[in-house]
Amino acid sequence: MAWKAVVESAIGTSHKQSQMPCQDYGNYVLLDSIIVGAVADGAGSAKYSDIGAQLAVHTALYHLKGWIEREKKNKPTLDWQQPISDEIAKKVFGHTLKKVIATLNQETTNGYSLNDLACTLLVFVATPKWIAAMQIGDGFIVVNPQNSDYQLLFEPDKGVYANETTFVTSTNAHSQMQVGVLSGNQKFICASTDGLERLAINTRNWKPSARFFDPFEEGLEMRNEAEEAESTKNWLNSDEVNKKTDDDKTLLLCLYQEGQSLIHQPQKKDRYPLVLLIQLSIFNLLAGFFWNFQYHYSFIVLKKGYSAFIGWGIIASSFIGYSFITFKQLQKFFKKRPEKWAMATSLCLVWLAIGAFLFYLSWLYYLSPSKVGI
Repeated sequence: MAWKAVVESAIGTSHKQSQMPCQDYGNYVLLDSIIVGAVADGAGSAKYSDIGAQLAVHTALYHLKGWIEREKKNKPTLDWQQPISDEIAKKVFGHTLKKVIATLNQETTNGYSLNDLACTLLVFVATPKWIAAMQIGDGFIVVNPQNSDYQLLFEPDKGVYANETTFVTSTNAHSQMQVGVLSGNQKFICASTDGLERLAINTRNWKPSARFFDPFEEGLEMRNEAEEAESTKNWLNSDEVNKKTDDDKTLLLCLYQEGQSLIHQPQKKDRYPLVLLIQLSIFNLLAGFFWNFQYHYSFIVLKKGYSAFIGWGIIASSFIGYSFITFKQLQKFFKKRPEKWAMATSLCLVWLAIGAFLFYLSWLYYLSPSKVGI
């Protein structure tokens, strides 16, 4: 027996029109018969909430993955078929929230404020016999235990006013966090951000719609994960869905069925602006160094002309190419921040100049004809 899982996000039409990024994010981890999943929805009013959502999901998954691995190591006889208690669930998810908030606080050193990274967060840990989950804010987690109906684990936190909810950065996040443990044979789990609430849930009585969830459960049963991911992605971006909701949308779908046991690691954590800027600096420094190196040795020292120029130029051009790729990766963070683009462009020019300066120092003391015996 094994879990099959698919996670897809789609940008809402309102964000496309305003040229905003998708502020939703979701991912999961598989550890034998245990699946850990998380989805987050960045606050529309928060400037960098897309980054906050990604950080919140990655942090929650890695923290819970570490907790499971420690429990398995320290308590090898622990029966994971038995549900954890409500007290343990509250403790574990409370620590998870603390880790998420600590990670977001660390990002404030990169120029963000904590409120800039505001997002909701829904997380669950499930085995074939039980599911433990927590929710901060709106969105929904729906399960379909075997021989039962679809069940909504928590009512979305909608606050007092329209479009109001609780975020992980809210001062009352801990007190508003909903935690629950549901025992019984778990077959199907769906976690989603609030963009699909009106399609999936009857908000008058908070009952899940079987017409909404049945096709996804059947799709996972009949198709492999790649096919179901493509089908889900196309559906999320369809006119049929976009006519009913203009918000970002994320679906994390999980099904327990016969199959080979797998270990799934979450997608590699995105590299954030500070790392990319350091990488950009290194590539431009090397490009500046080797460009001047190839010019001097091709025309001044060896006098080999264009054949040597082209050879060394390939090396220099490679570093320029790497710099361009890194520059493009920064686009997701800087496309709404022209002052950051100006900074990145200036950084390229500065490090090209530094690379050239370092070459001339090397030329003066180590690489000139009199030093190398040419």
